[in-house]
Amino acid sequence: MISGNKLNLAYTLKAGESQKDLKGLNIIKYEITDGKGRILGKAAEWDKDKKQVIKDNNCEFNSVGFGTYNEKDFLKNRAIKGFFEFRSEKTNIEIPESITIKVTQLSENPINYPNNVYSDFYKKNNRLAQVIDGEWTINVKLDKKFIEAESISYKPAQQINNDLIKFEYINIYPTVANCKYIVDKNLNINVSSVYLEDEKGNVHRNTEYGIFGNDKTEHKMNFESPYFDKPQKLYLVIKDAEIRDSKKKVSYKIELVKSEE
Repeated sequence: MISGNKLNLAYTLKAGESQKDLKGLNIIKYEITDGKGRILGKAAEWDKDKKQVIKDNNCEFNSVGFGTYNEKDFLKNRAIKGFFEFRSEKTNIEIPESITIKVTQLSENPINYPNNVYSDFYKKNNRLAQVIDGEWTINVKLDKKFIEAESISYKPAQQINNDLIKFEYINIYPTVANCKYIVDKNLNINVSSVYLEDEKGNVHRNTEYGIFGNDKTEHKMNFESPYFDKPQKLYLVIKDAEIRDSKKKVSYKIELVKSEE
């Protein structure tokens, strides 16, 4: 599902009767497009000469995470569930009416480059991973409630007193919420827990791997979306941040107000 700057794609792969010796099944090469010809997401390619991964920077979504849910069950039921999570540096992506997913290569190994005797798969199974080339195309029509949904924009009613972290906006979309914030170079706290909370105490988690964790002063962060909960009040919570000098723990609960049109 697409909303905001995020595309979530869940899938199920099932092995055929003639492929009983497969140890796993994973999507390796794919391309996702919309009706306007935009490339939403595309698999990175392995450059054998340079021995490195080459990404296509012309995609609408330029960052991708992926994984599978039930690897251990594959040998039993010959099916595996997986997901892709595409993200963009843009604040918002135009939501298409439909998308086309074209897969051209599958493999036993989740990461098929390089597929050689030094790979983890070879060390575990004493053989190279099987690669299955072909073409599988799926057309997906998106639900109108997501296409027609308007984003809701919030801003902090107040900033943290020391102004070392300044939140500029929080935009709420049907499947994701994102925010932009500025970090002062003199920030002296370690932050590991940031989330959205409504007036009923419902928590919408931060979906990032690291928080305030690099040298850039301008950051973006994604949260689980409270869009369809229609909260009456919404807060941005920083929980148990540690002041580096004293190791003291501090928490902040910042009220969010809707931005004026």
